[in-house]
Amino acid sequence: MTAATTRAHAQELTEELERATAYAHAIAVVLHHKHWRHTAPDWKPLDDLYGLLTQIDNMTCGMVRQGSESA
Repeated sequence: MTAATTRAHAQELTEELERATAYAHAIAVVLHHKHWRHTAPDWKPLDDLYGLLTQIDNMTCGMVRQGSESA
């Protein structure tokens, strides 16, 4: 691999990570607004992809627990 190819590949990966982070951010914000805004009014999305995925995981697990409690 040439240096130019390596730089181009690194740029592609960086852009893909930015798109994935933006997408996860949007999902987390919508989930919070739709399901948790009244019970967690001070919630803020985290800045990194893993943090956002953890928040999404926590919110969706909470939704499942709430749903099973009402059944």
